[in-house]
Amino acid sequence: MNTKFSPAGIPGELIDAVLDHLDNDRVSLRACTLVSSSWRSFARCHLLRTVVCRPNAARLSPRHLASFLSSTPDVVPHIHSLKIIGSKTASEIEVAVEDVLPLLSAFPNLKSLSFERVPLFTRARPNDPPIEAAPLPGSEPLTISLCAIDYTDSTESFFRVLKDCLGTKPIHAFLRFASRDDHSSFPAFLNALGPKITHLSCNLLGSVGDVRMLTGGPGSDDLVYDERLNPHVDVPPCTSVTDLELYLTGSGYAYPDTQLMLLWGQFIASGELAKFLAPDAPIRRVTLRFQRFGPHTKATERMLSDLLSPSNWFQCIDWLERLLLRFRRLETLTCVLCDDGFAEQYGDYLPADPTPTAGSSVGEVIGREEEYAFYESFVRRSFPQFLAKGILRIQRA
Repeated sequence: MNTKFSPAGIPGELIDAVLDHLDNDRVSLRACTLVSSSWRSFARCHLLRTVVCRPNAARLSPRHLASFLSSTPDVVPHIHSLKIIGSKTASEIEVAVEDVLPLLSAFPNLKSLSFERVPLFTRARPNDPPIEAAPLPGSEPLTISLCAIDYTDSTESFFRVLKDCLGTKPIHAFLRFASRDDHSSFPAFLNALGPKITHLSCNLLGSVGDVRMLTGGPGSDDLVYDERLNPHVDVPPCTSVTDLELYLTGSGYAYPDTQLMLLWGQFIASGELAKFLAPDAPIRRVTLRFQRFGPHTKATERMLSDLLSPSNWFQCIDWLERLLLRFRRLETLTCVLCDDGFAEQYGDYLPADPTPTAGSSVGEVIGREEEYAFYESFVRRSFPQFLAKGILRIQRA
């Protein structure tokens, strides 16, 4: 019997299903293009799903991408995600809305748009006529992700033009705080596009201060930001949010007092974020994702347990529950323990090999199962009213 494997005989649906598991592994996807002509065709589509523009790099700017697309129109339908990412070290190159709009209109199947480490602006002068943006067709949601956005004097104009371009598309927004300017850029985004946002996700870590605080000791106060989130509008702009997702991050490397400051700062930021949400917003689902940088230690457990003590004046956990109870239509509060997306979200902003501080007590490291057990108990004690209502859900990441 001839049992020789023939890749050409595999149905296309199975090839596509296999490649779905490799979407974040470009090396393997490139290898799959060498299997056969049919595999090459499918792998090429997956390789093109995400396109990254780098304004600081030669021939990788939005303008160069637009030129490339005009010469290779056959790749356009395969592009689902556009990322515009600035340099980690070089000075930022501004990104103009006039260069972004042609790209958005060129991608009929675009599902995700990301900006990171770039200043957003418009070339239009104050007295120029408004920029006309043809609304994108369709009503499918578009995910917009922002991180470390340098604020300019026309960032608000950028977002207003972007809103006009999106037409009737609802927005799933993911705001990842990583710089001081995010305190100005993110409110500008929420004020302009808030009415279109149905899903709002925020990682609040970088709202407190420089994310290097996660490795800091007693001197980390110098890394704290003074800025706060402020809508600067009379009416909260986010009126259509049904799903709210907040990431809360702790550190096993930082000094215990720094850990406490980080936690409290993120709770304050969640309260400031709530100012953008209309009191009658139809929020039905809230998800709290608890992330950790470094090991889980006994020192962290002691700090968190002290927060729940009735004699502790620092009643930030009780305050968070009361904040969430304001959402009258809430159906479920889901707490995801030990979410593992931290490295992907903030890996570029932290040292590759963090050094534990003297007060971090990393010698008292706790195993994963014991950590899960602690956090499950902690969550139940933190949200007693949601537990009593039967709408508290606890998941392990």
